Amino acid sequence: MKYLRAIVVAVVVVVTAAALQASVLRGRIVDHESNPVAEATVIICDADSTTTMLTSDSNGAFVYRNDADGDVDIDVQAIGFEPASVVVAAVADEVTVRLEPSATVTELDEFVVEADKRNVVERMANGQRFFLSKKARAMNDPFMALQEIPMIISNPANSSVTTLSGNTPLILIDGKEVNSGIRPILPADIESVELIDVVPAKYLARNVTSILNIKLRANRPPYIWTELATRHDIPICNGMGAAYFEVGNEKVSLYGRASVNYVYHSDSEGSNERENIGYRQDYDWTTRADNNTYLGELLLKYSPDASNYFAVQGQITHTPLKSVYDASGVYEESASFLPYHARSQYGDTATIVTASAYYKHTFSPTAEITAQASYNYNRNLLDSEGTEYYGSQAVEEQSIFHSTRNSGDITIDFTKLLSGRHWLQAGSCTSIVNDRISLSPYPVFHHRNYNEYLYVSFSSQVKNIYYMLSAGADFTWLTAGEARSDYVRPRMSASATWVINPNNSLQVSYYFTNTTPSAMMLNPFNTSTDPLYVVRGNPDLKPENIHVPGLSYTFNTHGFYVTASAGAQLVNNLITAAGYTDSNGVYTSTYVNMGHFGSIFASLSPSYRLEFGELSGRVYASGSYVRSYYTGYHPKDQYSVSAGFNLSYRKFYFGCDIYSTPRSQTDIMTIKQLTPNGAMVQANYYILPNLYVSVALVGFTGAPQTATYCDNGTFKSYSYTRSIEKGCHPWILIRWNMRKHANRKIAIDRVLTSTEKGIRLK
Repeated sequence: MKYLRAIVVAVVVVVTAAALQASVLRGRIVDHESNPVAEATVIICDADSTTTMLTSDSNGAFVYRNDADGDVDIDVQAIGFEPASVVVAAVADEVTVRLEPSATVTELDEFVVEADKRNVVERMANGQRFFLSKKARAMNDPFMALQEIPMIISNPANSSVTTLSGNTPLILIDGKEVNSGIRPILPADIESVELIDVVPAKYLARNVTSILNIKLRANRPPYIWTELATRHDIPICNGMGAAYFEVGNEKVSLYGRASVNYVYHSDSEGSNERENIGYRQDYDWTTRADNNTYLGELLLKYSPDASNYFAVQGQITHTPLKSVYDASGVYEESASFLPYHARSQYGDTATIVTASAYYKHTFSPTAEITAQASYNYNRNLLDSEGTEYYGSQAVEEQSIFHSTRNSGDITIDFTKLLSGRHWLQAGSCTSIVNDRISLSPYPVFHHRNYNEYLYVSFSSQVKNIYYMLSAGADFTWLTAGEARSDYVRPRMSASATWVINPNNSLQVSYYFTNTTPSAMMLNPFNTSTDPLYVVRGNPDLKPENIHVPGLSYTFNTHGFYVTASAGAQLVNNLITAAGYTDSNGVYTSTYVNMGHFGSIFASLSPSYRLEFGELSGRVYASGSYVRSYYTGYHPKDQYSVSAGFNLSYRKFYFGCDIYSTPRSQTDIMTIKQLTPNGAMVQANYYILPNLYVSVALVGFTGAPQTATYCDNGTFKSYSYTRSIEKGCHPWILIRWNMRKHANRKIAIDRVLTSTEKGIRLK
């Protein structure tokens, strides 16, 4: 009995001690007006592992038994509100989390499907939202941190982000457009990452196919950030040097960057075979190009109070290029053979200057208006001269191609959150483009485009189905030389996501958009110096009308993520390359509207997160297939594949990527990629948290080689190209940055951008 009494006392003491060690944490979720938020999802994490997931009651309250030794993270998500995170001490017994309404273009109601914070995937009507782990948020490099996000490939050495399918998404920071705004971000500031694969009508007019929106946590007063980087090939071929800085406080900040990229002796080689009425020509050729790109940018941001935000930006890019071309072979005409030689050289100088102004006014936490005005000046000067020898006969060619573009636009956008879960956006964009193309000895070609674009978007939900409806209308007045065309072109996008269960979702989407021909497609003057091959545009081209219905299925669980997609594309007035042969046997390559065109496509993109102790990473792949149907031709097939992985272990990082499009086809042309389009393996070593060295082996599968076949009536051609400078070679990169008071950075990041890419003679 004495021993039994002692055991009972011991058990009581242990249980009492455990009860005293644990504490009860009572929490309450409220909105910006202190009203309770019911049915909010509360995820409580300890050391990056989820302790539990709760739901707030009708009073916004939740209760949690806290037996953790250290601090815990509390993450809260609720439909119609911004996600919120707070850190609570282990000894705390009460906490209130305040949520702000969501009113950003890419935000939509979400559905939490996993409990581990790293595995949380929130479905939206037109995309998905992901979160970084504590390990990723503790990193110094945002591109390293973003490697956790499924469906994208983030390369820290190249400072680039692409989707698994190879597309480059439009990058937004807090819903604001940016040029290269990822690099200054501290990963600890990243609240969430959204991948939008069905874009609203606002972006359809710019041919945007996907959006990556990085949402930041709130930050404030003074901070300084600087970064220096340099990269060079071995032997010297491609390289760059860049310097960045940002300094500011809660009211004003200044961002700047300066960079130079160079290409030294970019060599290619190949062979051409072509025949037409009365002649046949075979020759081998080589090219060598050298160019530099200089870039400078300044961005000033000013926020006098919580309701107003101003920004102005200026950027200049200058790119001089020189190239030399040599060819030799045989020219056959009327059963006689003549030796053929050609040599040409040209210089190409492009200068782009952009300026932008941006203003945002917040009426309330649920309504805001933004206005942006931008101007672009683009000047391109190409001077070429060359001589072709057919036996002893010499044909000299010289041309001066001078193009100038002035363009500008004004965009006004209004967003409003209705009843907590219904989101409305409306706006307009007015743009003007004025191209002046001078190509000696032809007359000056003028291309003018005035465009008014109106759009509206609405999104909401019905139970576990989230949907978006978006529509716009283009009013275009186009003048191309002497030709005049006026268009009214509707655009729309719609999507609905059905969350089947916590790990499965199905999305149905539809696009209807248009593509306007470029200035070079409209230019009626010959841009070729080859006397047997003429290249000219067609000023009577009409815009393409494009319908794209699609269906995609997504599954995710414990680090595994896969998306399978299928759909179709229907095009009216398809713009495609075409050609004809005149009575002298000269072939003219131009563009025409073909009428109807259709294709079907399918893709599969799996991704899996690896984690073995201190070793972590991700392996991913993507494959797609397209079958195209041209009027009067057999179906044409195209497929592409890509794969890669990245691994991190302590101070080391390893990555490998390879992608290829083995075959692509149009109605009259077949392009075969004989080797992968690109392949690179790299290794990074972090000497310090803010200093690392990267060594990469580019093109380890060999120099890219392409074979192109063209068959159009009497004209037939075959060409082979090998890009020597993209063959197997290493490069080395050194990157250093310094952050002072980095946790005090302004939350609204870079908001301005220019889509001007320059006019080039193709």
